[in-house]
Amino acid sequence: MTAAEVTGSNGSNGPDGSVRDLRIDERTGAVLADHAAWNEEHRRLAEGALGALRDSGALRLLVPERAGGDEREFADMVANVREAALYDGAAAWVLMVLVGHSWMLGSMTEELQDEVYGADPDTIVPGSLAPVGSATECDGGWLIDGRWPFTSGAIWGEWFLLGSQVLTPGERPRLLHVVIPREDIAVDDNWYAIGLRGSGSCDVIAEQAFVPTHRMIDSGDLLGGRSPWSSRHRTSVYRTPILPGLAVHVAATALGLARAGLDDAAERFGVQDDRYMGSSKSKRPGLHMRLAEANTEVRSAELLINDTLGLLRQAADGADSKELRAQAKYQGSYAIELCRRALDRVTTAAGGRAVFDGSRLQQAFRDATMASQHQVADLDTVGEAYGRTRLGMDPGPHPCRQNALRNVAISGGGTQQRGARELDEDAVYATAVDAEIADGPPRRSSTDAERVRSIVRSTGDRRQPGRRSGRRGQARSIRAHRSRDRPRSHEPSGQRVEPSERRHRHGRCRQQHGRV
Repeated sequence: MTAAEVTGSNGSNGPDGSVRDLRIDERTGAVLADHAAWNEEHRRLAEGALGALRDSGALRLLVPERAGGDEREFADMVANVREAALYDGAAAWVLMVLVGHSWMLGSMTEELQDEVYGADPDTIVPGSLAPVGSATECDGGWLIDGRWPFTSGAIWGEWFLLGSQVLTPGERPRLLHVVIPREDIAVDDNWYAIGLRGSGSCDVIAEQAFVPTHRMIDSGDLLGGRSPWSSRHRTSVYRTPILPGLAVHVAATALGLARAGLDDAAERFGVQDDRYMGSSKSKRPGLHMRLAEANTEVRSAELLINDTLGLLRQAADGADSKELRAQAKYQGSYAIELCRRALDRVTTAAGGRAVFDGSRLQQAFRDATMASQHQVADLDTVGEAYGRTRLGMDPGPHPCRQNALRNVAISGGGTQQRGARELDEDAVYATAVDAEIADGPPRRSSTDAERVRSIVRSTGDRRQPGRRSGRRGQARSIRAHRSRDRPRSHEPSGQRVEPSERRHRHGRCRQQHGRV
């Protein structure tokens, strides 16, 4: 089924009902479908599939016009990613990442834009936005070290957009995003995953890579839409808030995957017989209910995405607010969840014959499950923020911010800084979210400072000679601090229990759980 059949028009409708610029046509889709099995087997996008995306012109959809790109609407990206996912989820995912990064580079310096896209507006720019790298300031720029996971399309990368942080003892990390050329990057072919196997989302590594100042942007300016460069374009698309936009990026892929999977399920159920009952599966009332609910979930996801595109357009045109961003992030994330649920619902009813490789339903289910693991699809986080705004409250910082503060405390306490690979991804993402909603570059509040000093004092004094001082030792010290005044889990609060009785209680617990 094409996007025209889904929406009932030629092409793909935007939030205002207009027809989008659809470049993934049936001919391009057929090439993507032909390479899908190869992509799965070799864990990366085939050269033929990437060539089809390049030839379609889809890669330059959001490349700035001043740099030779087409600078189309944000909704055009959604329509093309969704259409690509009807044919192959991995190709759609890589397309989503590459177009998304070209959109973000529109908020960086014009010198960088010309450097990356001047010779070829179809330049491949993979990357990883999580600020897990480390940056050290030097003359004329920065030295970057780190290992970045989930770098989709890494093997084909010509430039890489990567997140990093400057760690200063006792201070909140300063977050940066940098662009690094291929010659300064090593690719670790370690992508073995349950879904999106053909996306080649490998780790990439940089060691003392020099990044001149014009290839860097403060993450607060990038994520918060405060870059002065984002306003120097013909359209307002580069003023679209990044994190809500990312949720719609991922939702577009999930939507196409869900539609492809449901189409395969309907076709399968129409001809499949129940081997035990001897009757057609298509006559089962329960199956009818599952298909009806799944299709309504997917249609609801599409309507949510279109509504969210309208919110993002309002934000780009100047009506931005924390409340709008919280709503847009939640709606995009909830659309992803609706698509995942729909595929789970029909996969459960498909029976054993749908679990084998070669089943489009099975692959769509795996790919959508993998897509739903993206950080922007964390419903607990975005739901809390959106719910708070509905009660007239501030959306608040990311709930994992305490972990970020704890990392800062450890750094300030004089312990060895952890390597980029070992950093708590939730914690650094929390700091990125803070950067997005802050009024300026991230800085510690006085309340934060007090909490940091409290943790520094407790963790710094608890280390003993000979005790392991690495990550596990730090974790033990932190747990000791957190549990210092907490009642034991087996003891009612406020009730004293003698040591002998405590041993008996713990013994009964071990017996109940088979750990004697």
